[in-house]
Amino acid sequence: MRLAAFRLLIIAAVIFIDQWSKSTIISFIEEYERSRLLGFLDFTLIFNKGIAFSLFDYQSGMQTLPLIILSVFAILFFTFLLLRNPWSKVEEAGILFIIGGAIGNLIDRIIQGAVTDFILFYYNDFYFPAFNLADSFITIGILMLLITEFLNQEKKAV
Repeated sequence: MRLAAFRLLIIAAVIFIDQWSKSTIISFIEEYERSRLLGFLDFTLIFNKGIAFSLFDYQSGMQTLPLIILSVFAILFFTFLLLRNPWSKVEEAGILFIIGGAIGNLIDRIIQGAVTDFILFYYNDFYFPAFNLADSFITIGILMLLITEFLNQEKKAV
């Protein structure tokens, strides 16, 4: 029971941080407005109807329901993996970050039909697509899983 409560706490913390950051940005800047933080980092409010890096971001909105369904399946898939297999603490944290981030973006998609993105990295004329903290948690979670798997493969090879 304690493990389940701890897992739920981690997921809830990821969701809270994500949703708080998005609501804070929405309350301070207008859509497409840019607020410079550093010479390579701006906050800019963008509502992304597509998936990562604005792929499939069509203005029709026809992709919203399929992306909601895809998000639910991804959350269920990672929850199933979490519950069915033994994981190291790093792998478990990675899966929890992925689940929490996916839920954070799913909340946006259900409530407003788009995901709130606001972090914009750039260098001169190169711009990395805007993203949010949920995207960051998902990316960190995936990296945790990949690095752990890579290190496990290295141990097996020795």
